[in-house]
Amino acid sequence: MKRSILMTLALAATFVAPLGASAATTGGTVCGRVDANTPLLVALLVDPLQSGTVIAHSATEDVQTTIGNGGKYCFKGLHADLHTIVAFGDASTYSASITPIDGKTLLLDLNAKT
Repeated sequence: MKRSILMTLALAATFVAPLGASAATTGGTVCGRVDANTPLLVALLVDPLQSGTVIAHSATEDVQTTIGNGGKYCFKGLHADLHTIVAFGDASTYSASITPIDGKTLLLDLNAKT
């Protein structure tokens, strides 16, 4: 039941907000926060060897970005196809699926699955 609630929240988190981009803009933006415990997020900032990355994977691309202060991440220019967003390289714990929309910003927080 908790997993279905998290999946519903992940889908509901895809609020579309105008990016204010011109018609020439291609690709969509996905930003959010990895909802991990504070010691883990602090460790990522202190130790560059920690896996502080978020990966966006689809049939057409694999892109990664780093987790910033407070667990924030952002991808820009993602193709408009289904992406699996995975934090810490652990799809079983911090992951969700989303389809970016050209010229729009989608918000997606990654919460731990239990």
